[in-house]
Amino acid sequence: SPVAPTDAAGQSGATSSPPAPTSFNDVIDRVIQKEHLFLAQMRHMRPMVETYLQNLKTEGDGKVTPDKDEYFLGRLDMSDGPEDTSFMGQPGFGHRMMNRLTGLYALHFLPLGFAQMVVLDTDFQRKYYNFTFVRREFLGEVRCLVIDVQPRENAPPGRFLGRIWVEDQDYNIVRFNGTYYPHPKSSYYLHFDSWRLNMRAGTWLPAYIYSEESDLKTSFGHPLRFRAQTRL
Repeated sequence: SPVAPTDAAGQSGATSSPPAPTSFNDVIDRVIQKEHLFLAQMRHMRPMVETYLQNLKTEGDGKVTPDKDEYFLGRLDMSDGPEDTSFMGQPGFGHRMMNRLTGLYALHFLPLGFAQMVVLDTDFQRKYYNFTFVRREFLGEVRCLVIDVQPRENAPPGRFLGRIWVEDQDYNIVRFNGTYYPHPKSSYYLHFDSWRLNMRAGTWLPAYIYSEESDLKTSFGHPLRFRAQTRL
């Protein structure tokens, strides 16, 4: 079962640490608890955000080539929910303007803007999801439990749908790959791969997000093709 490893004496870490989970349900409880702590930490931080987005087009021979580049620089502020501001000057203005980064994807692909891809779910609770253990896996040198996450039928809209990687010492989410579900009528949920780094003991913070769409149909009937990377 996907529970914490123990040492030769049968102990799971320091005596001051919480007891190791004994079942998959215990693991999920610990993961949810850690994600709530992550959100509490992020409300006190103001990381710089840098995004490079490359729009793509399909040539007559079917080859996909870059069409236009966009660059965004801003700061993430989650003190009152996911929100982000841009430091980029706006056309026609000689001074720097503060502007919502929600417009980072012009057709409002994410109702909460870029910041939504930093957070798995602002209200992450067991009652909204089904969890399925997949396997153990290393991300670099980090031992992880790989878990599929799927919203339940009665869950509110905009819940995460995809896969998470959980380090097997403190049960922090270190990576999540997927989208949100179900898709709203007036906007779009993108596919993304969000990574966190271990900044100090027990603290994992968002560092890198990759997003790509190859043929997303918009309400205007035009396919959307782009790739983007964001660094915090």
